[in-house]
Amino acid sequence: MAHTPKRSKKRKQYNPAPVPAKPDIPDEKVQEVNADDDLRLMYADDDEEEVDMTTMEKKPRRGKWIVLAIGIMVLLLGVMYLGYVVFRQQSGSAHGEVTMNMQVEDKVASGDVVTIELDYMNNKNVPLTKGKIELLYPDGFSFASSLPIASSDNNRSWNIENLPAGTGGKIRITGQLVGQKDEQKTISALFTYQPSNFQRDFQESAQSTVTITSSIIDVSVDAPSQVQSNQELTYKVQYTNTSKLALNHVKVLMEYPHGFSVTSTDPAATVEDNEWRIDTLEPKQTQTITIVGTLDGDSGETKEFHVKLGIVEIDNTFSLQSEKSSLVVIVNPEIDLQISASETVAPGEKVPLNIEVKNTSDIEIKEVKVVLSFIGGLFTEDEYTFPVIDTLSPQETMKLTYATTLADDATTDTKNLNVSASVVSAKVEGREVSFSNEATVSMNVEQPQTKTKTQTNSNTNKQNTDTQ
Repeated sequence: MAHTPKRSKKRKQYNPAPVPAKPDIPDEKVQEVNADDDLRLMYADDDEEEVDMTTMEKKPRRGKWIVLAIGIMVLLLGVMYLGYVVFRQQSGSAHGEVTMNMQVEDKVASGDVVTIELDYMNNKNVPLTKGKIELLYPDGFSFASSLPIASSDNNRSWNIENLPAGTGGKIRITGQLVGQKDEQKTISALFTYQPSNFQRDFQESAQSTVTITSSIIDVSVDAPSQVQSNQELTYKVQYTNTSKLALNHVKVLMEYPHGFSVTSTDPAATVEDNEWRIDTLEPKQTQTITIVGTLDGDSGETKEFHVKLGIVEIDNTFSLQSEKSSLVVIVNPEIDLQISASETVAPGEKVPLNIEVKNTSDIEIKEVKVVLSFIGGLFTEDEYTFPVIDTLSPQETMKLTYATTLADDATTDTKNLNVSASVVSAKVEGREVSFSNEATVSMNVEQPQTKTKTQTNSNTNKQNTDTQ
């Protein structure tokens, strides 16, 4: 049966399709149809007209699945949070609640005694069944003692057994730290532990950096600043352990300039002629190495000697502590000699001689002895030695004068006279030096007929000499 329902203000208008004839069906299916009839009566409009159920819009039922999924998620999150709370109440977090702090001076002098303090604390609610603290020392660190005593033979690890909750401890290590000036040394510690309610390890670490501010070994050098080429020289190295502890495996290394030949060393070198090994240098102890040799070079050439002192580490590396350089100048002392006199002389007259002695080198020359030698038949002396010149500074000129008297022999046939000047001895840096150069002046002897004129010149010269 088909009909058109009336419009209602409260419900949407439906246009039901014709209802087909009902086939013969079992009784249980009839019951279902009767149920549908009941629904039609329930959804009848206000005018009690029947609603066509076949034309009603059927929406998918997804909302209840979303709600169900959200509920399950909330339940899972709750269970997880509850487990987290219970876990924290039992054992605390797996990392971060066991703490370890390191305390050490941030600046030390090389060779000083260094104290490392490690404070560790179990802030968990459960004890630590086992643990180990390991230290990684930097190069140049020499272990001296610890409290408590280390568990390992290399004094690098300490066993921590059964540390109750809320308790901690301290490890104190002392040793000597050696390094180069301005070098930074890093000390590291690692705490590996296991809580009582876990079967796995956790770790906590700490680290500190120490800066080396000064050297542990004081070194001085005693060497000449100037030498002659191939002249023997003595080079001394003096070194002192300025620390409060003994230094082991000290090494002294010399670097010689080109042209230096070692004659002897005291004490004898350990390796060749330039390396010494000292097993132990006690606190405040001073030792000296004396090196004797010759230095070859050109005048004015500068030669550099270099000495290094340090500690040989366990891995055979050389930790430099002090070094010093000294410059030696090759100065071959040179003296320029000049002598002057009258070109013409006459028998019986007094002949003035002027000598200039100049130090043309850059080194001081002392105890200079100048000698005049007279060659010719009219001279009344063979040699004259000037008073010693105490010091002749670099580039300094010393003027010397001397007058000699010729023999009054009118019958002489001597026509030429010679006077030479030479340095027969001198000292440089306290050592004897010799000079081969020589200055010579020649004079002509006047004939007897010019004697009156010569005598007048001689008197004049004599006056000038006396005036001088």
